[in-house]
Amino acid sequence: VEHRDIDVSRTVGWFVIMHPFPTSFESGKSLSDNLHTVRELLADVPGNGESYGLLRYLNADRDVRHSITQHANADIRLNYLGRLETDFGEQSDFQLAPESSGNHQSAGSVRPHLIEIDVRIRGGRLLMEWTYSGNCHRKETIEGLAKQCLQVVRELSLEETRPRGDVR
Repeated sequence: VEHRDIDVSRTVGWFVIMHPFPTSFESGKSLSDNLHTVRELLADVPGNGESYGLLRYLNADRDVRHSITQHANADIRLNYLGRLETDFGEQSDFQLAPESSGNHQSAGSVRPHLIEIDVRIRGGRLLMEWTYSGNCHRKETIEGLAKQCLQVVRELSLEETRPRGDVR
């Protein structure tokens, strides 16, 4: 969807389209096959999910807005930020900041998701930032989940680099 009449030239940051995307995995399928299924389902989302926000926040029908809001907050939010490989060059006045930007929300606010995972690629490396409440989860629990997730990513990476005819 193009919005030619909106001027964002003075906007700092980027726009993110967020929409629910329920997934499930078939136990008999390989990780790679499940990943391909998820990719196909994601590709089938109309307009990359742009209409979800319009329906949720701007729809004139209150019942539609209410219905969408009831199913809006999943326990886990995954936000893939993409490749942040921007090289401004040595002579540039701009560089990506190496330090954290700090907390994204107040410690006193209500969390919309139990666990939030921000994923990006920077310097050729996959980076995952996990945010959670210490009131709901122990640090060891999240670290264990993150290690399991990393193991799955490693397995997928190996499967994706192996020729399709090579089955183990």
